[in-house]
Amino acid sequence: MHNQRLKLPIPIAEQRWPEDVPPYLSISCLTYNHRDFLARTLDGFLMQETTFRVEISIHDDASTDGTAELARSYQERYPQLIRLAVQRKNQYSKRGNLAIVDFITSLKGRYVAACEGDDFWTDRRKLELQVAYLEAHPEAVLTFHDVERVNERGEFVSGSKIKDLIGAGQPRKITTYTELARSLIPTLSIVYRNVRFRVGVRVQWLTILDCYIYAMLLEHGQAHNVGGTMGAHRMHSGGVWTSRNEAQQLAAIMKTRAAIAREIAPHFCLEACQVLATAASNFARFEISRRRIGSLPGCICRYLGALVICWRAPKRKVEDIVAILVAQLGILSLPIKIVWARLKRKPSNIPK
Repeated sequence: MHNQRLKLPIPIAEQRWPEDVPPYLSISCLTYNHRDFLARTLDGFLMQETTFRVEISIHDDASTDGTAELARSYQERYPQLIRLAVQRKNQYSKRGNLAIVDFITSLKGRYVAACEGDDFWTDRRKLELQVAYLEAHPEAVLTFHDVERVNERGEFVSGSKIKDLIGAGQPRKITTYTELARSLIPTLSIVYRNVRFRVGVRVQWLTILDCYIYAMLLEHGQAHNVGGTMGAHRMHSGGVWTSRNEAQQLAAIMKTRAAIAREIAPHFCLEACQVLATAASNFARFEISRRRIGSLPGCICRYLGALVICWRAPKRKVEDIVAILVAQLGILSLPIKIVWARLKRKPSNIPK
């Protein structure tokens, strides 16, 4: 029944499917106090033109601003499309990311798209294009695209979030965890295969849940940029990430890298350890540059932890042991590279 398709794409709000036809794609929409933004988000879902059945699943985590009431009004208009879960008590404060993981792993579609209640899509063919790409590229488990940046009022700020934050060097096909760690995948842009991905105990209180999930999805295939700009990320003061200062952001990145290194599949372990050690070194350098030492013990523990975690990697052959030792040498060389870079920038006091 999953394979039933229409001959031509039409808006999902106009589609009528028998009840026994399961959704081919599920949209995951997490909301919390998004009353001023949610209508634009849901309208972006409803304008999607597909040849397959879509389910819109909204999880409202006990909003206090009327978000749930707005979502319910849409559900009443489109009961065949929208599934709404409204929490009476905030689940994130009690269970952290476990509540979110439970929600997204309950989705029924063969594919999953994500967009939180303050962002929105701008291209009506987005879902159709990304599903078609995944079906034509079995080596890919995750697809994404670039997005615009808009302000709190929805006014245009920038045409490319990826170029703004990463630059033009991001690969179109991400095949390794090292490439993933150096890339930006906008959450609102993703469509991925609904596979059972790894979830460890350290996921619960991570700030950067999406990066953790991308890493675990990478165990099942590659991440591909399908091209184009098909959505908009809204920047506002209530955002979880933008409300943090630079030191808090670096600490959150390091915590996520540590969780991934400990819980990713062993064959990705060496890459993950090198990424973790780099994150710890960068955070330490940042704190030293601002003459703060309170976070340095944590950075050192993460750095030394990366050396130990390397031994999670496979050890079946002599070549495996050599690879672990080489990775550890690379980690040990990081402080030397940082010091050397600082010395090269330091102006010489030798008189000419």
